[in-house]
Amino acid sequence: MSSFSQKLLNQILPGSVHLKQTQTLYQTLSRLPQDGVGSHLRQVRWDRLNRHDTYWMITRVKLKNDGRHGKAWGMFVYKGKPISQRDELIRGGLKWRWREMTSSELADRTPVTPAPTTQAT
Repeated sequence: MSSFSQKLLNQILPGSVHLKQTQTLYQTLSRLPQDGVGSHLRQVRWDRLNRHDTYWMITRVKLKNDGRHGKAWGMFVYKGKPISQRDELIRGGLKWRWREMTSSELADRTPVTPAPTTQAT
């Protein structure tokens, strides 16, 4: 939504109906199929820092309160290289704005496969 249309909506709509600008990690995940498991998400501020090859591959999600809170786990990829060898808790999910990576962004990247895990028998 452009800034002009946002300003226009702010003038027309009452204060209780204003559209929320920020989307936390959990709000973004709750709008995706299967609560975002298997998707690639990134913080919006990473775009401003030119960290275009940095993102999280979501592996597990537990949402609460209609997707406003919860926990999410994933594998962290920094500058195109996987940092996490296994899934880890994603911290700061309520602090920053998050977005899903577009298909064109994913096509530019080389696929990152998680390291195989061994199961104890």
